[in-house]
Amino acid sequence: MPDFTPLFVASRGRPIKVGGQCLHATFRLELAPNSRLHVLFERAVSRPVQGLSISAVRKHHHLTVANTTARHLVLWEDTAPKHVEISVPPARLQVPIWMRNVWRDEKYGTMMYGLNAAAMVVTEKAPRQWLLQCSDGWGTEPNFGDLVVSLIVEPPSGAA
Repeated sequence: MPDFTPLFVASRGRPIKVGGQCLHATFRLELAPNSRLHVLFERAVSRPVQGLSISAVRKHHHLTVANTTARHLVLWEDTAPKHVEISVPPARLQVPIWMRNVWRDEKYGTMMYGLNAAAMVVTEKAPRQWLLQCSDGWGTEPNFGDLVVSLIVEPPSGAA
């Protein structure tokens, strides 16, 4: 089984090249204040349960989903709606966020990430639109169809 962990450590978390693909351990976006991030779950394997961890980098920024406001959110594919809208807080500067694919450990129910062949292929589909194809690190080879998520950034109203 391949293990991308040493490569990500050596790159200090920056994307790495493996087999001609650019792989990310995390994906960072700089979001405009008062914008919205739309997360659309396109596909996921049934086992293990997949998810997307989304964190505001700066401790004073909090993201809002429905009635929940927090700095760190985890959207689990088996319990989250297929389309989740995240509101970005008002701020003076851009609001940086980090995303990573996560999965639920079946034995202990804990959240796991960044093990073995865990990585994401990130494709920019259009301005402010990305496709994340995530491998959870299980199995003998990476499978970038374990979790597939579309991201769409909606600028604040009145912005171009």
